[in-house]
Amino acid sequence: MRLLLTLLIFSYQTLSAQCFGDRVQEAYNNRNAREVRRLMNAADNQSDNFLAIYRLYPLTEDESILNRMPASPQQQNAKDYALLSAIWSYKINEDRSLMMTLGTRIIRLINTAERLDRNNPFSLLIVGQSLLYKPAIFGGSATNALRKFRALKTQLQNGGVCGLSLWDAEVWIWYAMHKKGDSAAEAFKQELYRKNPPVIYREFLNNPPD
Repeated sequence: MRLLLTLLIFSYQTLSAQCFGDRVQEAYNNRNAREVRRLMNAADNQSDNFLAIYRLYPLTEDESILNRMPASPQQQNAKDYALLSAIWSYKINEDRSLMMTLGTRIIRLINTAERLDRNNPFSLLIVGQSLLYKPAIFGGSATNALRKFRALKTQLQNGGVCGLSLWDAEVWIWYAMHKKGDSAAEAFKQELYRKNPPVIYREFLNNPPD
């Protein structure tokens, strides 16, 4: 009985010590959409809610979770502005006709994230993604995206960031290399496979988003 109680206390302490973002990340790694949704519903602040939505939509493409998004976040920080810009980008994925009306809002959110802290890890990731997908005429650049992803990798190697994995940087580094026609992209991809990526990142390597 005493052993069982000790184990229960240890499990509770471990769960309590794990930040919300890392619980989302663990579920995302394993493609556990049900757990990410549970965490989204349990989020007690807007920032955590944004993070859960950012991870849940790619798993489910459930448009309903994108409803009632604010035009701006409550907190003036780069992370929330970057996450909200990505969530609004998901709306365009649902309806391409919204590109013109939402594009200006997304650009404003991204620019604000960079102005607040261009070195914030979430800003580096999401701004890099934006640079990778934008047409060159609107400032898109695989080369500049690659710089963002490499800067993110350096940060993540120097210390953990709640809600992000080193895999976030590495798979996007590969994809930026691939998009810019880098001859080393395939070798880097095979190197990542040998590291045995979590399910969601292996799927990314197999079939990256268009």
